[in-house]
Amino acid sequence: MTRYKILVTTFLFFILSGFLTGSYAANKQDNPSNIPHRVYAGHSVLSSGAWYKIAVAKSGVCKLTYADLQAMGLSIDQINPQDIRIYGNGGGMLPEYNAVKRFDDLQENAIEVVGESDGRFDAGDLVLFYAKGPVNWRYNSSQKLWESYQDPYSDSAYYFLTTSLGKGKRISSVANETATPTDIVTTYDYRTFHEKDAVNLIKSGRSWYGEIFDITNSYTFTFDIPNLVPGSEIHLKTSTAARSTSNSYFSCNSGTTSWNIVHSPISTYYNSPYASGSTDYRKITVQSTPVEIKMQYNRATSTALGWLDAINLTAKCNLNFKGGQFDFRDTSSVGDGRIARFKVSDAATKAAIWEITDPLNCKKVISQQQGNELDFTLHTDSLREFVVFDNNDLITPRFVSRINNQDLHGISSADLVIISPAIFYDQALRLATYHNTVDDLNSIVVSPELIYNEYSSGAPDVIAIRDFMKMLYDRGGSTSKPKYLLLFGDGSYDNKDRLPNNTNFIPTWQSSESFDPVRSEVSDDAFGLLDDTEGLYYSDPVDIGIGRLPVKTVAEAQAMVDKIIHYSEKAAEVMGDWRNIIGFIADDEDGNEHVHDADMMAGFIHDHYGNFNVDKIYLDAYTQVATPSGARYPDVNAAITQRVEKGCLILNYTGHGGETGWAHEQVLEVQDINGWTNYSKLPVFVTATCEFSRFDDPARTSAGELVFLNERGGGVALFSTTRPTYGTPNYELNTSFYKYALNHSGTSKPRMGDIIMDAKRESGSDENGRKFILLGDPAQQIAYPSLNIATDTINGKVPGVEPDTLMAYQEVTIAGSITDETGAVVSDFNGVVVPTVFDKAVVQNTLGNDGGTPFQFSLQKNILYRGKVAAQNGRFRFTFIVPKDIAYREDFGKISYYATNDTVDAAGNYTNVIVGGSSSTAKTDNTGPDISLYMNDLQFTDGSITDENPWLLARVSDENGINTIGSGIGHDITAILDGKTDAPSILNDFYESDINTFRSGLIRFPYSRLSSGEHTITVKVWDIYDNSSEATIHFIVHSSDNFVMEKGRNYPNPFRDGTNIVFDHNQQGDEMKVDVTIYTMMGEKVCVLENTSLQEGTVSNPVYWDGRNSKGSQVESGIYYYNIQAKTASGSEARCSGKLIYTK
Repeated sequence: MTRYKILVTTFLFFILSGFLTGSYAANKQDNPSNIPHRVYAGHSVLSSGAWYKIAVAKSGVCKLTYADLQAMGLSIDQINPQDIRIYGNGGGMLPEYNAVKRFDDLQENAIEVVGESDGRFDAGDLVLFYAKGPVNWRYNSSQKLWESYQDPYSDSAYYFLTTSLGKGKRISSVANETATPTDIVTTYDYRTFHEKDAVNLIKSGRSWYGEIFDITNSYTFTFDIPNLVPGSEIHLKTSTAARSTSNSYFSCNSGTTSWNIVHSPISTYYNSPYASGSTDYRKITVQSTPVEIKMQYNRATSTALGWLDAINLTAKCNLNFKGGQFDFRDTSSVGDGRIARFKVSDAATKAAIWEITDPLNCKKVISQQQGNELDFTLHTDSLREFVVFDNNDLITPRFVSRINNQDLHGISSADLVIISPAIFYDQALRLATYHNTVDDLNSIVVSPELIYNEYSSGAPDVIAIRDFMKMLYDRGGSTSKPKYLLLFGDGSYDNKDRLPNNTNFIPTWQSSESFDPVRSEVSDDAFGLLDDTEGLYYSDPVDIGIGRLPVKTVAEAQAMVDKIIHYSEKAAEVMGDWRNIIGFIADDEDGNEHVHDADMMAGFIHDHYGNFNVDKIYLDAYTQVATPSGARYPDVNAAITQRVEKGCLILNYTGHGGETGWAHEQVLEVQDINGWTNYSKLPVFVTATCEFSRFDDPARTSAGELVFLNERGGGVALFSTTRPTYGTPNYELNTSFYKYALNHSGTSKPRMGDIIMDAKRESGSDENGRKFILLGDPAQQIAYPSLNIATDTINGKVPGVEPDTLMAYQEVTIAGSITDETGAVVSDFNGVVVPTVFDKAVVQNTLGNDGGTPFQFSLQKNILYRGKVAAQNGRFRFTFIVPKDIAYREDFGKISYYATNDTVDAAGNYTNVIVGGSSSTAKTDNTGPDISLYMNDLQFTDGSITDENPWLLARVSDENGINTIGSGIGHDITAILDGKTDAPSILNDFYESDINTFRSGLIRFPYSRLSSGEHTITVKVWDIYDNSSEATIHFIVHSSDNFVMEKGRNYPNPFRDGTNIVFDHNQQGDEMKVDVTIYTMMGEKVCVLENTSLQEGTVSNPVYWDGRNSKGSQVESGIYYYNIQAKTASGSEARCSGKLIYTK
């Protein structure tokens, strides 16, 4: 398979356009069978030769002089001016509807090179060409008005010059008609506009507004109209916006004409339209120029605001030419069979007239000089446009750069396309290489600038990227279409970089709606509407899987690629039974809508995908606490963080939310997210809530983005929302997600892009669905275990043949095997199995905290046993004793399995096991478990320091096993922080047995956001006979914002062969450079030891000293001092010291 690595070599921009003067939407009704398929160039014209990119800010005749070409780097004396070529397609936004014709690749323009006939480009020679700028015009025949449309992506149009392809295309002439004219044209349609894009009212949508009517509530706009026909009508279009809770209006006047533009009031209801818009069409009569239009905003309340969008003006002007250049056209002389004689007065003999109806193929008009008048006669069955000019006011283009050769048109196929700006190219290529190597995906990296050059003549445009993808899609046929598109870079609602510190790395598609926060949207789906009849409507189904990495710096890009690759690694640290868990979090209120939806999805998983264990965090099932800031659920905040830290395959939230977190009760906040450290247990987040992942606001990094960008944890990907959404369609899409996410075999795992695409297509592509985005890699596979696990015997009996019941006090032995898709034992599997045995499901009720009706749900959460056992040759066996505290009624429990050999993993379950009753084989046991407590790591000593987000570690053991059942009768494993007995933390789910024994294990429990200062934790543990023990640990919290280190020490001490030097600190999870300088008692330096490593705990990684000096010689026996200097990756520094004893 051919691999393509598209190297980013330069920054380029793009354009395209001439076709945008008509309405796009009208074409949507075309019969698909009548829509011609696009034809693509086999190679771009940019693939060979030397190329120079230039830019223009407005339409008009442009010139390039000897000095201009020389400044661009051309060897003027070595070129034949007849070889000069100009390529470019004109400015303006590309058509969104795929069926609208557009240029493929750069087109050559007809130009004039003055003085080329002698084969030399001399100092007085000129290159002349007509450039179409970034503003398109459309004629509104009902209003007799020309309306302007600014390119939402670029304020420039771009052209390309080369001398490498032989003789260039030159302007031809258009001859006069000899027939008698039907119209004598001495006036023309003059058109102009005023539009200043300064503010986007809701930070969403394409509309930007200029003057604000506030403290300054009136403005005068002056239009100097050349050669205005006195007493003629001027046609105006004025677009305004107003925000007022009562009726308001703009009072306008020009000369003797006055009028009002009325705005209806806006609602103050949540998420109502922010402002109302109004478009006013008006005819006024004036006698002279300049024309002044005065506008004043009349507001009924002091808080009301008004804005001007644009003023468009069309006037009749005399065709008088007094030097410079201007373009002209006459709509009044257009019609079938009509012939117009155009008469340009005051025209000097050096004036030239070009027809620019087709800007790429301008033609020189052969006019006749009649005194000071130029006239010409042409058919005007359709509108024809012209420019008259001399050499005194020509546009000089801005030189952009010389560009390297490129040939995106030469790419035939790709599975994964990564669009990456140059700044992130190395990291994008690293990810592409990973997918090429590990997944056998044909992956390419392409710069957006290269795409713009070939698909939109150099100006940024979302549709250019889509047109590139459509080329690959059309070429792929039924077997080689692109599957995934990754946008490697953040985006912004400001696609023109008006805002400071903008994040416009990959452009965003914004809707036309710019007032209503619910109907306005940003959607990456626009890049994936690739069929011929698609491109405009919400009903169009997306055709590829699309994701975005919202990175803003190279450091973020590197960290996120590290994170994505780490998630997919075949390594012990990332493989765990967290992959068997799917968590559902549901908001309260709204008539139990959110908890109902979550429980329906949880039930679907329980009924159809038994390998997954469902965790439920329903807000209304927890105690609500009244605080001065409003109602809160502190236990929910803790439960969410605990679930994230423990890990789960998917974490699903349903309910209210926003850019800063979840729920009115703030059950998830930014500080919670930033504190997560679950780097090796990363969930995929699904958030059916409002704008949790609004990525396109440069002024704020949303909570959803922070979940993804967390370098120490968070999520590997999010299927999340960018704008406010509605509950019912959220639920439908959320349900479709699980249908496609979980419906797979061990050998065929869908990737994130497949899941999102299929879910959207099934639930119906609509306005709501477009607001869901994938923050993450669309080629990422969710970490489903690949193999299966079967239960072979329970206490020697074959399940389903000889049923058995698990009873309290009973010693149980279960045997099982690792199997493949066919059910055959994987005999070469040697690794670790993590079995979890559950008691029966428990029925619970929510509390109706906000006055609602309690909601009943079931949860299988009480664990009889969770341990680790070795698997050999694909088989395993484990033993445990059933706790006393089971529910004694008989019903079905569940055995859940996870296994890994650090290369591949497996999952399985058995649900026909009955749990209940009591065994007569109980032993006598009156001794509680042994407990040893630590913070962060097992080297911790009582009274040492931690950061504000420490881990509690407890080594526990008991002859008959640890009780983790959590049946609610006071025998939970608990931790009491600072003596607060009314707020215990339940640790049952955080206990894990040691391998091959049920008698000992480790508890790992996360704390977060602890206050600075001294703290205690008291842990109480029960054995399965309900004997308990307690232990207490003391520690001091120092916020990680300030680097603190202390207690420099070494072990062993004294030492002979070598010693390890360590210290306590509060920078857990950060990379740290440590320098240890050894001194004699006299202060002489012995040596310097260096170590740079990731600090996983709050006891530092050891720095080893072998008792040798810097020259490698063994030191003398005695006492030595050492100074420790540590520096974090962020630049924080701290010091401490100690002493050691060396003996020979």
